Amino acid sequence: MSSEKKVFLVIGDPIEQSLSPLMHNAAFKFLSLNDDYIFLSQKVTSDELGDAIKACKETNINGIACTIPHKISVIKYLDDLDSQARTIGSVNSIVNENGKLIGYNTDVQGAIQPLENITSIENKKVAVLGAGGAARGVVFGLVKNNANVTIFNKTLNRAFNLANEFSCNAQELSNISKVESFDIIINCTPVGMNNDESLVPKQFISSNQIIFDIIYNPYETKLIKDGIDKGAKVIRGVEMFLQQGFEQFKLFTKLNPPEEIMRDTVIDFLKNKSR
Repeated sequence: MSSEKKVFLVIGDPIEQSLSPLMHNAAFKFLSLNDDYIFLSQKVTSDELGDAIKACKETNINGIACTIPHKISVIKYLDDLDSQARTIGSVNSIVNENGKLIGYNTDVQGAIQPLENITSIENKKVAVLGAGGAARGVVFGLVKNNANVTIFNKTLNRAFNLANEFSCNAQELSNISKVESFDIIINCTPVGMNNDESLVPKQFISSNQIIFDIIYNPYETKLIKDGIDKGAKVIRGVEMFLQQGFEQFKLFTKLNPPEEIMRDTVIDFLKNKSR
């Protein structure tokens, strides 16, 4: 191990809710790497993004986790993308490979694995709420696994553009009542992160559905609580966060992640916070 500390960073706006440093630093500590590896967070606004990426490159930051709202806009500042990230058009992990910043997307595995753990996605009717950077990875993974996907978004044009790219359907968010007939509903918007709101009125949720909210902090959003109340199967955002984090850890360190330690650290924190 070199004497120089390896530094990793999560960037976004807001950034306070990110548990990436908590999760990765717990893994470093468990593997006795905490003297050599450190994971930090930095608020970076959209206006600051270009300069921030340039600074990361100049200071030889080893890896960057990218969150809202930079998953798409960061691409133009990178040297290259891996093939999956290029197809998706969204990046959540950036690796400094010998001075070149390469973008990856681990959101796909993050979203698909928790779903595959409880059902087969093939031929399922899936409603995806949102058409931003996070939605892109989710939609890509669903379509790749032969789901029948409809994107619901406030701006119909944006939903149509994404739907055309991945050969699926689009609806305006005002038609949200249509989610009643879907097998799986996935929230890929920030609604519910900082408030007790949900895009899906409770009456449109039923016990034969799977409700998945990719927001992981708070541990249970209003959408998840409503799903539980209606007897639906629920997937909390923490499952996607952990799964993408395991993949990200492999990319950043070339080591196998201590999954149990990462899971326990994050879930204990979120459960204590929600008490």
